[in-house]
Amino acid sequence: MRLSRFSTVFVLILLGAAAPAPAAELEVTPTVAYRSDDYSCTGSGVFILSPEPAIFPPPTCAFVRAESDDGPAVGAVIGIGAGHGLQIEVLASRQETELELRFLPAVEEVLAEFEIFFPLAKPDFTVTHLQVGVARTWGAGTLRPFVGVAAGVSRVEADDALLIVDFQEDAPSASLGAGGKVFFDDRIGLRLEGRGYWVDLPSEAGGDFTQIEAALGLVLRF
Repeated sequence: MRLSRFSTVFVLILLGAAAPAPAAELEVTPTVAYRSDDYSCTGSGVFILSPEPAIFPPPTCAFVRAESDDGPAVGAVIGIGAGHGLQIEVLASRQETELELRFLPAVEEVLAEFEIFFPLAKPDFTVTHLQVGVARTWGAGTLRPFVGVAAGVSRVEADDALLIVDFQEDAPSASLGAGGKVFFDDRIGLRLEGRGYWVDLPSEAGGDFTQIEAALGLVLRF
């Protein structure tokens, strides 16, 4: 009898161990966004101008301001459920635009006084973010608000045909986002989000690069 009970318990333990664990909720969300940015220059070079590969040395922050054109970005978010409304998120996005270099107003006045025309380059500019973080979602109905924070690495690239600007750098970055998910059923929905990115650019660029975006994504749940 004891052996029979032991065998029964042993079989139940084996069945319990062999039973699949509850599948983690998985969300895959391709996104499109509209992004704008700003740059705070604290170094000797302007924005991402690097003197090493450049034909001409870059002007200092006191003379020129750099900013990229506002424009679209594409990306994806992968969310893995961790229970209690928490998700581990992997975020990837990429923006391809152009970099605007402008003389500061005081410098423009001096150039105009001496009738000097000095065109600035408009290099191609690309920013790629890859981050991992956590998000908290509330509710289980049609509308589910959420907030999320993430950190990782961002690649900043700029170049032009004349090689006046030729730069590529991987830098640490972080982001903070908030928004809502609207589900049509258990498997599909929309993700609407506002997110801000901060990138700590290297010493030769000397500054903080920030971006703000409004994003829309199609949520696919598995």
